[in-house]
This record gives sequence, C-alpha cells and structure tokens, in this order.
Amino acid sequence: MFQLGAYLQRQRQTMTTTQFLDTSAGMAQAQRTTAVDGSAWQQATDVRAVWSPGKRLSLDMGTRIAHSTLTDDTTAKPWLLSRLSLNQSWSLRAGASLADQIPDFESVIGTFGRRDARRERSRHLDIGLEHQVSPHFRWQVAIYDRHENDILRLEDGETRLQGNQLVFASLLTPSWRNALAGSARGVEVVVERRGPARFTGSVGYSFGRQRYHDAVTGESFWADFDQRHTLTGYGQFRLSPKMSLGAKMRLGSNFPVPGYFEQRADGLFVGSDRNAVRLPAYARLDLRADRSFTYDHRRLTLFLEVINVSNRSNLAPANGVVSTMGQAFNFTEPMFPVLPSAGIRLDF
Repeated sequence: MFQLGAYLQRQRQTMTTTQFLDTSAGMAQAQRTTAVDGSAWQQATDVRAVWSPGKRLSLDMGTRIAHSTLTDDTTAKPWLLSRLSLNQSWSLRAGASLADQIPDFESVIGTFGRRDARRERSRHLDIGLEHQVSPHFRWQVAIYDRHENDILRLEDGETRLQGNQLVFASLLTPSWRNALAGSARGVEVVVERRGPARFTGSVGYSFGRQRYHDAVTGESFWADFDQRHTLTGYGQFRLSPKMSLGAKMRLGSNFPVPGYFEQRADGLFVGSDRNAVRLPAYARLDLRADRSFTYDHRRLTLFLEVINVSNRSNLAPANGVVSTMGQAFNFTEPMFPVLPSAGIRLDF
C-alpha cells in the first residue's frame, strides 16, 4: 500500500505581553514587555508505504518533507515501524524516527527572538515485546530512547542564586537560543484484559528519566516534565448489558517545580540548581456510572462521574514571586478538588 498526503497552513500571531518580575528594586520597577506580530506558511508532504514481505513481518515506513516560511528552511524526516510475529502468541514491535519542531513566533520574531533560531530536532527509538496469553488477556513491555538537539530556551529568563548573590531575571537581555540537548529513556509495562467478560481493565507502569544540558551556560538539569514513576489503572464492570461501573486511577512521582529553587525548613527559596525541587506525588481516582436506553435505532446514555473522588489536594506549577531576601512565594497552586458531573449522550 502506498499513500501520499499534503498539508498547507497559514498562521498569524499578534500578541503583546507585560510580565512583572522581581528585582532588587522591587516589582514596581520590573516590567518586561514582549511583542509578536507576524505570519508564516507551513507546508508538508507525507509519503508512506506499508509492506508485508511475509505473514510474520509487516513494515510501515515513510518520510515527511516540510517547509516553513518562518525559518525559511526545508527538512525531510523519515520513520519506520515494524512488527514481527514470533508465533501465535508472541510478537516483537520496533520503531525509529527522526522529527523536528518549528519554533514558535515568539522565539523567532518576538522581542527576544532570533532570526537564526533553528528547528528543534529529535531521534526516537523504541522496541516492545507483546505476549497474547489468551484471546482476552495480554501483556506488553517496551523500552524507548529519545535524543533531542537544538531545544530552545530563554537564556537569563529566570531568577537564580549565583554563589551567594541573588541574580534576578533579566529585563532587557534575555534571548531565545537553541541551547539545550538532552535524552529521555525509560521502560513501560502494560497488562490488559478485554473482551466479552463482565470485567475489562488495564494496569500500566512506566519509569523514565529526561535530562538536558545547556551548551551556552554549561549546566545540566532534569527536564520540566521529568517524572520517574507513573502508575495508571482502569477498570469497568458491567452490571448488565445496559449498565456499567468504571474507575480510573493515576499515581505519579510528579515533575520538578520549573526554576532555580531549594527547599528549606522555613519555605521555598531561590537556589543555584535548576529543577532541584519537585512537586509532591500526584494521586487521583475517578469513578463513573453509565446507564443506556435503546429506542428504535437510537441509543440514549446517562452517566454520572466523580473526578478526584478522594478530594486530594494535588499541586501544579504556578507563576510566583521572589522577595528581595530570595524567598519564593506562590510557585505552586492547588489543582481541582472533587468534581461531580452528570450528562447525556445520544447516538443515532
């Protein structure tokens, strides 16, 4: 099978942002205004081929050729997906790809943008082993490795501690640069039960590490979305052909608080290492009940759902302030509490 696709998009952005920053002179003297005003075209062509040289092996390969008038460059990025059936119950999957991300308008033509800003690039590899234990039960384990280059960062844009001196975010000199390179590696395990039985569900666990190195400053730090441990679970129990109960569980060791911070006994303070403080562990349980009614060829479904049923106080990053003494306030904020909801869905 051979496929060919084309994509064309015109983007325009006009934006002015005023940000209040902390400096030794106080916030009243620290306004940083950025502006963006421009447009660009993005064009892409996808070429894809699916080939099965035998009953056991299948290959899915292709290339995306893309051009952007914002950066005035053209790139070609290939990908390859493969699946090998070892026997009736065991199979091996592998994939490889090169990808890129066009910079946004702010990084190129914004107040602190650079006309020579380049695309962010990545190389991704993964391999997985799957075992179909029975027609309705399977497990899978996969490992992945991703390397990234030319990741954009706003240099001198965050308050930090340099030696014993508090260095506040720059008002006039920050600049977007393709400064970061890094890697992400991990393993994922999924166990799943599905089929006509009353109970269906899955449990998944992942372990990963993502770290960056800044070629301009020479520093290394954990990525903003570096989460080591993640556990998810889903289950649905059918009480009858028309009524079911479901639950979703999410547990995570959580991400760093983005910025240069250190935790002390009397609170959060500016530190010398980036992303050294992490948010508390994340936990959430959602429950849902569905009841269906069939009329002629129409189906009406009523549902009741409660999100975060335990009313756990999970935290998310926020834009806080730093005092002249270096103490950091309001850089985290609570996420949503328990949220009950009800709804109707009509299928024709």
